[in-house]
Amino acid sequence: MADLRSAPLFELTVRFGEADESRSVGQGGRGERVIAPAASGSFEGEHLRGVVVPPWPDYILRRPDGVSEHEIRAVLQTDDGALIYMQYEGIGHRQDLGPLGSAEGALYFRTVARFETEAARYAWLNRVIAVAVSHPAGPRQLGWSFHAIL
Repeated sequence: MADLRSAPLFELTVRFGEADESRSVGQGGRGERVIAPAASGSFEGEHLRGVVVPPWPDYILRRPDGVSEHEIRAVLQTDDGALIYMQYEGIGHRQDLGPLGSAEGALYFRTVARFETEAARYAWLNRVIAVAVSHPAGPRQLGWSFHAIL
């Protein structure tokens, strides 16, 4: 089996507003659809840093088995003014991972990200697949560690 190699890309901090602005679209055939906007965010890594441009919706499917599917779209604005479209999709839950080990009780939230930009300085992102792992970042915040898959 081939080794999976990665390199740190950036840390992203999501800040949520004081009020829950989530909106339920209702139950469908696969579960409850919810749209949950974040209030603000910032990112920083060795090769890029900046802020997230609102709006920043998280399209969530809350499945009957307790797993949430997330589809998130964001525009990153770098500190030098470049705009980068980022789409990341993944799952979150607090359940056991079977033979892979236990995540029960702990938040298991993982995503896969892709990027698009016309900024020449960041064009290399158009050719990158990244994965992200969530972690606590403070009250009403969620942190993400993004890693480029090499």
